[in-house]
Amino acid sequence: MSCNARERTRKGERYHVGALPVVPFAPALAAAYPAGSVRARRDFAQLLALIGAHAILCHARRGKRTEAGAVVAAPEDYAAVVSIR
Repeated sequence: MSCNARERTRKGERYHVGALPVVPFAPALAAAYPAGSVRARRDFAQLLALIGAHAILCHARRGKRTEAGAVVAAPEDYAAVVSIR
């Protein structure tokens, strides 16, 4: 392995996320989300996954994690995901 490859590996390990992201406001979203159809329930799961993915991508700027090492999503992550439409 070359020095550059080792350095990239070390940098990648520094940003490794140890656990799934936590979306603390998921119950409030679920209460407001229409879940009348199978598609709506599937779309909600995808929404939470996108919020979590955005939180992981932006965690270096925020640094908020649980004791287990999971990244904690913020309302800003929800706003960013909803604006993608």
